[in-house]
Amino acid sequence: MGNLIVWLFTDPTQAGPILKYMLDRYLGWFAVICFVGLPILASRIYLNNFFFAWRAWRYLWLVALGVWLVWWILYLVRRYPEDVANHTAYINRQQYIPKGSKKKARTATR
Repeated sequence: MGNLIVWLFTDPTQAGPILKYMLDRYLGWFAVICFVGLPILASRIYLNNFFFAWRAWRYLWLVALGVWLVWWILYLVRRYPEDVANHTAYINRQQYIPKGSKKKARTATR
C-alpha cells in the first residue's frame, strides 16, 4: 500500500530512475486505452446504428481498462519492491567501481 501512495503523490520528473522506468513502461498502455476507448464511447452517441455504436465496444474498452488496472496493481505489489531493491543494490555497487581518470590519455607518437 505504501508503494501506491508513493506513486500517487510523486512527481514523475522528480521520481528517480526506477519510478521513471515504471511510468514509462506502463503509462503508454494507459494512453492507448484512453485514445482508443474515449472516441468509441463518444461514437455511441454520435454514430447511432453504426458499427462503433454497439455496446460491445464500450464493454471491451471497460474490460481493457480493468485489465490494465489489475496489471498495474499487481506490478506495484509484486514487482516494484524487487525493482527498487535491485536499483538500490546497483547504486551501492557503483560506488565501489573505480571511475576512469579525467585526464586526457596521451597519444603515441611515431
